[in-house]
Amino acid sequence: MGVRAEILKGGSILTVGQVIAQLLMFVRNIILARMLTPEDMGIAATFAITISLLEMSSNLGVEMLLVQAPDGDDPQLQAVSHLFQVCRGLLMGAIILALAPIIARMFDTPQAVWAFQYVAIVPVLQGFMHLDWKRVQRNLTFIPSVIVEIAPQAIITLAAWPLVIWLGDYSAILWLVIIQALMMLLASHIVAKRNYQVTWNRVSASRLLAFGWPLLINGLLMFGVFQGDRLIVGTAYSMAELGVFSVAFALVMMIAMTLAKLASALLLPLFSRVQAEQETLRRYFRLSVQILALIGGLVALPLILIGGDLIVIIYGEQYTSATEFIAWMGVLLAIRTFRLGPTLAAMAKGDTKNSMIANMFRTIGVLLAVVAAWLALPIASIIICGIVGEILALMAAVWRLLRLHGMPVSDSIIAPILVSSIFLIAGIVNVFGGTEVGIAVRLAVSAMLILALMIMAVLLFNLPKPDTTTHNFL
Repeated sequence: MGVRAEILKGGSILTVGQVIAQLLMFVRNIILARMLTPEDMGIAATFAITISLLEMSSNLGVEMLLVQAPDGDDPQLQAVSHLFQVCRGLLMGAIILALAPIIARMFDTPQAVWAFQYVAIVPVLQGFMHLDWKRVQRNLTFIPSVIVEIAPQAIITLAAWPLVIWLGDYSAILWLVIIQALMMLLASHIVAKRNYQVTWNRVSASRLLAFGWPLLINGLLMFGVFQGDRLIVGTAYSMAELGVFSVAFALVMMIAMTLAKLASALLLPLFSRVQAEQETLRRYFRLSVQILALIGGLVALPLILIGGDLIVIIYGEQYTSATEFIAWMGVLLAIRTFRLGPTLAAMAKGDTKNSMIANMFRTIGVLLAVVAAWLALPIASIIICGIVGEILALMAAVWRLLRLHGMPVSDSIIAPILVSSIFLIAGIVNVFGGTEVGIAVRLAVSAMLILALMIMAVLLFNLPKPDTTTHNFL
């Protein structure tokens, strides 16, 4: 089977799986948001922030090495990866358990100390997951991944309504998170083709540490990127405001994470296969950047133009205040999508520092957001600071890819820059213009966005096709 056929088959399976998983998550969030108060949603958001902090700050990316490394199928390497995962899960669980009272005080939720103690169960369960469903992705085999992600999502979505009826507060979300972690653990072992093994090998461990230490630092930075805004809102604003922010954030992150998973699962194996063939890698990279720019524009467009109305229609009138900042989240989503191409191309070359360095620049936006919160500026200003950070991060990722790996950056960032500029204009019109902006202006902004997407589509279909002699890509 040629590369093109493999990508089409694997991509179709993965896309369908991700769409189903995200739809289940979407339905569950609607149930929870409509049945619980914004305050309860805010407290529940602090659970996610806590788990994310420790997950991202302890992530060595062992599953990525199993996909990226030429010998990623080595059973011993996988067994050592399991050991790393177990140690990580136990350590994270112990830290959350010990710090539960402090975390509750930090978020001004002393009544939830017991809940944070139970949150410690989640990383322990995740630590014992079988990594075989990740390993087989190196061969563009995604059915195990789809099963591991969809089955738990389906179970907790079915359980959401009765749990909320029974418990009636944020604790329902806590138990859903724990059930999901348990179901993923069981599913990962059910779909595994190999027996679960845990072992120690100094050579393999050294490789994992060498590959993962930049990702470890990057994990801390990624927490600032993905959860920093919520952490700032959670500590500087009320739980109700955090609840509204988190509902909008969840909608945007659902899209962002779906795109990231799809891009990582499809592009990383593809780039890794040709990492030693510079010209072929360049062609694949150029094509992927254009596709991601086109997708980023398509998914961000409705958030920028009618995002506020969507939030109210989906989640209810109690989340009306999200209309003040959701358009900016659309701009942020688009720029973050553009960054996937350079990040994955660098990782395929074994350069895990690219993402780390880019996220160092991204934290500038987090620092600016801290200042904005200290000045008691509107929540929209926190997201605008994030946009500034994302632009800096994109520039850093692209520049490093050019200097170290010679990628044709100048040919590959024209479309992202074009659509980013127009998105910024759209954000300004929608956020600051409000109802006073005439219909003609909004139609003009829409036309500019659609024109940008059409230009990207033309660029995409006029790109030079990769050499089909060896890889049969197109």
